[in-house]
Amino acid sequence: EREAAGGMLVRGALGLGIGLGFGLGIGVSNVILTGQPVDEFAEEEEVLSREKGLKGNLGVLVTRLKPSPFRNVTDALIQLNTLTFALQKLSRGWLSAWGCKHNMAIASGQLWRLFTPAFLHGNLIHLMVNCYSLNHIGPKTEAMFGSNRMLAIYMLSGISGNLYSYYFNRLPAVGSSGALFGLLGALGFFYYRHRKVLAKQVEQPLRSLRNVLVANLLIGLSTPNIDNWAHIGGVVAGAATVMLL
Repeated sequence: EREAAGGMLVRGALGLGIGLGFGLGIGVSNVILTGQPVDEFAEEEEVLSREKGLKGNLGVLVTRLKPSPFRNVTDALIQLNTLTFALQKLSRGWLSAWGCKHNMAIASGQLWRLFTPAFLHGNLIHLMVNCYSLNHIGPKTEAMFGSNRMLAIYMLSGISGNLYSYYFNRLPAVGSSGALFGLLGALGFFYYRHRKVLAKQVEQPLRSLRNVLVANLLIGLSTPNIDNWAHIGGVVAGAATVMLL
């Protein structure tokens, strides 16, 4: 998602972040209570069950607090985004002007602008939302394809998003939504391609990915100064990269 910030489009991921949080990241547990009579033995069993449940919950918490082996690239990208944002502020906008997607500059030979916008952000909220989205979907992609392939998908999708934006959107822009949508496209294509083998295991992820993509495309169509072409370019590159890797 890109919002206008002065004369520059800011590629954010507000809809992406919300969709990931509610569509992929938060599971819902249903507890069924029955009205069966309880005797002293049942009460004792209930106490033991609660103790086991508490230990189990603590175990889950400890497991979640341990560093994941499938987020090395994700963490590096988040740190790089944070560092470049700090440099943007310290340079008083010079880095943003030097690295943003600018069509005339690209046409004159400044081809690095097809790469650098994916690591630049318009403001702190923009950075935080994009990092939240990356923090959520990055480890899933990294675990699925491996660190090197995940990095390749991210980079190629970011470049593809900028290429689509270069050809179909004349406004300058920064942001990593093309790369983020590439990760979504990669996961979605993999799930869809192997849906018959994985069966019910991919029904919910596929539905969530579809909802996130559709919601963001609708947001882009209904909101002024949102660059859907970067999103589309990222999705296409993400799916295509999975086909080739």
